[in-house]
Amino acid sequence: MTSWLDNLPSGRSNWSRGGAAREAPADPVRPVGRERKGESQRRAGPERTGPGRTRSRSGPPRPTSRLKVAEAKAVRRRPGRPRQEGPSPVYLERREEILARASEVFDVKGYDAGTLEDVAQAMGMRKAGLYHYVSSKSELLFLLFDRAWELGFQRMAGVEEIADPAERLAEVIRRHVSLIAERKSLFTVFLGRRPLFDEDGERAFLEKERRYVGIFARAVRDAAAAGLIPPVDPRLGAMALLGMTSWVYKWYDPATATAERIGDEFVRLVLGPRPAAG
Repeated sequence: MTSWLDNLPSGRSNWSRGGAAREAPADPVRPVGRERKGESQRRAGPERTGPGRTRSRSGPPRPTSRLKVAEAKAVRRRPGRPRQEGPSPVYLERREEILARASEVFDVKGYDAGTLEDVAQAMGMRKAGLYHYVSSKSELLFLLFDRAWELGFQRMAGVEEIADPAERLAEVIRRHVSLIAERKSLFTVFLGRRPLFDEDGERAFLEKERRYVGIFARAVRDAAAAGLIPPVDPRLGAMALLGMTSWVYKWYDPATATAERIGDEFVRLVLGPRPAAG
């Protein structure tokens, strides 16, 4: 049995009501989706246009009809809420609060004795809710260490742009002392327990340690080159300054001496008396 396709001239189809031939697209767009059974036969047969009247459809339906419907639906579709990229500000704020409470718990009880139940209780939440922010106690400890490094780099931002070697070394000392004093509980955990992380965590920790010690080492190097302090190995000098200024977490008491006063005394110890500002 021959179909209506066999009677069409090559490359042409009759899409008009009057039967005039048109150029068919070289690669016509087919309707998307699988044809229902018998759909091709219905398209090939006569189409009823009114009572007792039929119209011959000797070619495939215009492929643009479904596309126009789809485009119209796309225009009418209301856009949804933009997808959130990364943790929300509320989530980050809540996690920061958890880290602060966790550092206080571990400061008082120690890391080994402190538990996630203790942290959840300090937050006024269930332990199950805590798992939305941390998966384990070891991850919580890693986040505490990472937060300590982050705060350190934030505090030292712009310090290496100070041109005067004496002022730069003095500022490095003061900033580190103030950071330790302000976040005493966090740095009690950070400085009191150095765990061994997994390979990726250990690599990240050592890289941040290298960067932070480098800030001190370059300040020591330039101060020695300017004759402000005796010649000393920059890295050893940096470790000496870090040891002195970090030990504040052991004995800091604002009722005895403020962080500002401690920083000034340490600067005087290292650089000698400084001329008054102004």
